[in-house]
Formats: sequence, structure tokens, C-alpha cells
Amino acid sequence: MGFREELAEQARVLDALLSKESGCICISESMDISSFDSVVFAGMGSSYYAGIYGAVLFNRVGIKAVALEASELSHYHRSLLDDSTLLIAISQSGESTETMELVRSIKGRNTMVMTNRPQGELGCLADIGVVDIMAGEEKATSTKTYTNTLGTIVLLARYAFGIGFSGWEEGVGDALALMRTWLSRAEDLGREISDFFSGIRYLVYMGSGLSQANALHAALITGEMSGEMATATTVGQFFHGLIEQVDHRYGVIALGGSSLPSPVFQQACFEVVKAGGRLVSIGSTIDCADFMEGEKQKYFHLAASLPADVYACWAEIVPVECFAYMWSLAKGREPGVLHRVQKK
Repeated sequence: MGFREELAEQARVLDALLSKESGCICISESMDISSFDSVVFAGMGSSYYAGIYGAVLFNRVGIKAVALEASELSHYHRSLLDDSTLLIAISQSGESTETMELVRSIKGRNTMVMTNRPQGELGCLADIGVVDIMAGEEKATSTKTYTNTLGTIVLLARYAFGIGFSGWEEGVGDALALMRTWLSRAEDLGREISDFFSGIRYLVYMGSGLSQANALHAALITGEMSGEMATATTVGQFFHGLIEQVDHRYGVIALGGSSLPSPVFQQACFEVVKAGGRLVSIGSTIDCADFMEGEKQKYFHLAASLPADVYACWAEIVPVECFAYMWSLAKGREPGVLHRVQKK
């Protein structure tokens, strides 16, 4: 199955996952998961970025959480893994080298695993339990596994930690409906953004809060597929370095979720256009038209009514993945195929 086919399956596999509710979560009956004082998410690549989404989500409801690369946690932050801390190790394949080494080194103690292969070695090492991502992705570049990992984190928060999410049925339904709408015109949508960015040399994805994970994931898959540099930044960090670099060679995709844009977010968007860069904003509330008067040729707004931000991230990433797909085709690359390293 190619990248385009897997991209098209995102809404279907996420719907199937969410329909299982707590059915994808297997927790040891002897364990009280609520007894842990804090949570550490660990993974590599997009699995790590999904962990950032999880950490933001948990912190917002009062559960102390951080996300770290599995390799960095293993070598430099081991003191975080004490008896009161739950480790949630995320691996798409269940075979990621760094994540396997981390879990083996602590013998699976206080560990929960999220993976597409719950019966694999990584899943068997976990003493707390296993969460089945239920995506079954074949290509190395993550699409549906990434969005399903976001979904499994929300399900874990809801059913294992007892976190309530307002408007659950409506939020899930709206997110899936918007995903299907965008996926139905994936090539046209991706081409619109790709054509708008024609001639630019540097791509930047900007997102904060829950959308930071999407910005990081987007930069990763764009670089993997196109072979060209793409980077990610939070809104605040944009003003510490990038603001001095942006010019006509830069294209910026701003991901703001569904919440009202902060003044600093709007200012960052304005500074991109003011400096000569081109800006794409995605969502229902990021439209900075008032700032962009006379600069329409530098600004493209993909209007959409995004659901509440917990669910918005599931849909928000779709246009970006469509763009990354068309951008890589324009560069003469085969989307989703890695040329130098075969990831696990």
C-alpha cells in the first residue's frame, strides 16, 4: 500500500479505533493506573511528537506529564523514571531500536506501550499494559499511525485516567467529517498549497500547545518525503531567531487549532508576510486578513470549522499531509519511500 492509499485511510482507521472505546486498552488487573503521580511519554520520530500532544493534554487537566525522545530519556533523564512515574512508550512498529533499548533497560517496570503490534516483544515487556494503535501502517512515513496515536492517547486519558472531554460525540463526529472532506480532495488540496509555495526554499511549520505536535510531525514527513529541509517552531520561539531569517524564500504554515488566536500568534503571522514570506493558515480562527491588507498574494487561508482543539488536531494535520505528498511529487520523489535509512 502506497503513501497516498494510507493517507486516504486515516479517517476510516481512526473511526474504527474510537469506536472500540476502551477496547483497544489492555491494563493489568493488578495495576491502579491512577496511583501514578506523573507520566513520561517516550518515542522516536512521530511517535515522540504524538507524546508531546499527550503531555500537553495531560498537563491541561492537572496530570504532570512530559515527553522525551526515547534515546535522550534512556541516556540523560533516567532519574525521571521513579516508582511514582508511569512510562508510556510509543512505537509504531513495536521495534523502534531506541524505544526497545529504553524499555529493556528498565525491564518494563511501570511501563505501558502503545504500538501497532501489541503482541510483539515491546508489548510483552510492558508490565502495566498495552494500547493497540490499530493502524497497521505499511510505509515508513507515518500518516494514519500518527493520527491514531493521538486518538489512543485521548482514549487512554478518558477511560484509564477518567478525564472527561466536553462534547465528545460531537467533537469526534465533526473531526472525522472534516477529515473525510479534506481527504476526498487530497490532490487538489495539496496542489493548492504546493502551487502557492512555488519557488520558496525553506518551509516552516508553526504551532503551539496541542498543535506543536502536528507542526513537528509535518516538518518530519515533509523532509522525509521531499528530501528538502523543513523545520518546526512554536509561536513563542519564532520570535527568538526565525523572525530574523524569514524573507521571500520562506513559506510558513501556521497551525492554530480551533482556539482564538492569541495576539502573539497573529503578530507572528503578520511578521512572516511583512518580511516577504508566504503564509498558509489552517483553521476557522486564524484568519489574519485584517493584518494582511494589500498582501493577499502572500497569504493563503484554508478556512474550516475545526472542532474543539482536542479533536481539531486529528483533522488539522490532513491538509498538511496532502501538501507534503504533492510537494514531494513536485520534487520528483516517491512519497513515503525512504532512501537512506529504513526505520523500524
